[in-house]
Amino acid sequence: MSKNKTSFDQMSYKNKEKILAYILLSPVLIVYIIFIFYPVINGMINAFTDFSIYNNNPKFIFLDNFKELFASKDFFVILVRTIVFVIITVAIQYVLGLAFALLLSLELPYTAWLRNFAMLPWVLPMTAAVLSFNWIFQADYGLLNILLRAVGKPEWVRYWFGDITLAFPAVILIHVWRNVPFYGIVLYAGLKGIPKELYEAADLDGASKWEFFKRIILPLIKKQSIVVILLHILFTFNNTDIILLATGGGPVGITNVMAVNTYNLIWNEYRFGVGTASAIVMFIILIPVTLISLRSSNKE
Repeated sequence: MSKNKTSFDQMSYKNKEKILAYILLSPVLIVYIIFIFYPVINGMINAFTDFSIYNNNPKFIFLDNFKELFASKDFFVILVRTIVFVIITVAIQYVLGLAFALLLSLELPYTAWLRNFAMLPWVLPMTAAVLSFNWIFQADYGLLNILLRAVGKPEWVRYWFGDITLAFPAVILIHVWRNVPFYGIVLYAGLKGIPKELYEAADLDGASKWEFFKRIILPLIKKQSIVVILLHILFTFNNTDIILLATGGGPVGITNVMAVNTYNLIWNEYRFGVGTASAIVMFIILIPVTLISLRSSNKE
């Protein structure tokens, strides 16, 4: 005992700190392994088996689940739709978020009030937000249709989430409404970090507002821009709750994206193997985005 104590006492302070850190982190690591690491590994294994709720003794079928997934006539349509959905949503969010950040930076009257309440859509529970839009877009008693009837446009009345041409834009609208304030606040923080001397120097040089925006503002908020864009590519690609609560992937699959399709394969069709294979495909697609994000963060 004394020998062990002596060896512990002779350890460097840095090593003692490491041991203490491992001891303190061990409860979190145990929880992480049980509830995250193990389910992920187990799910990946299931992608190569015929596992289902009806089969108590799953057997390895190797790549059959992936073959079935890729053989589906809807898979590549859903994949392309997902990519288009992510690109359009993130692009609109960034442009509007940057405009919002520039508005906040003008320090106009009521700007402080606007800044304080800007994050309400972001902190509002997702269910409450989507149900609010469901109420607004309802055919019979929705606020939007009530207003259309009031202004003499009853022919425009419809259930917006059930319209094959408008459901997709409506889902994008919810994403944009929810995330633009977050973009705005993050980019506003980047704008506040630009030295005032640069503004003065640009005025002395006679630079136009567009030149100042293009040559000074955009390069100096590059770090914040990369962070919010990459984070929301990952978020939008993986998000299921907005579409599930708003449209369920309908009408006729027009809003069905990969995350929703994976959810439906596993929890509605009980095709666990194929659904897990779809999740792995999503994971592989997002690896480059994740690596770029990590590399950009380290570089900055």
